[in-house]
Amino acid sequence: MTFSSGEVLTAANLNALQDVTILTATSVVIAPATSVVIPFGSEVIDVANWHSTVTNTGRITVTNAGVYLLTANVVNIDAVSRLILEIKKNGSTIASTDVWPTGDAVDDASAAVHDLAAAGDYYEMAVYQNSGGNRTADHCTFGVSTIYVS
Repeated sequence: MTFSSGEVLTAANLNALQDVTILTATSVVIAPATSVVIPFGSEVIDVANWHSTVTNTGRITVTNAGVYLLTANVVNIDAVSRLILEIKKNGSTIASTDVWPTGDAVDDASAAVHDLAAAGDYYEMAVYQNSGGNRTADHCTFGVSTIYVS
């Protein structure tokens, strides 16, 4: 979408923007020593229908080629050892945050990345922890915002 100097921003312009953010409705159990793709059962917003709450609930599948901003956040996981938050594209990690506790535990982690996608590419958020037992992430958010559609 291109705007011209002096052009008035309309509702149609805003509705043409494809933007999705997904929020977990319940706590997610993260097993130790494995990368767990977070299942998202509820949506804050899903303008372009990139997400399904029934099939592949951990995926956001973009429908247009373009540049996207992806953000991921996990809160209150209480990992007493290493915590890795990953953003994956078509199953491969494209960005991650690797956090080690400095005190009692790691509670939060965030990651963000810009990515050039083809139509049909999908993104996932995954969490890894190696605390020796299951840990529960109280709140996970994952968002994809359109920067530019090519």
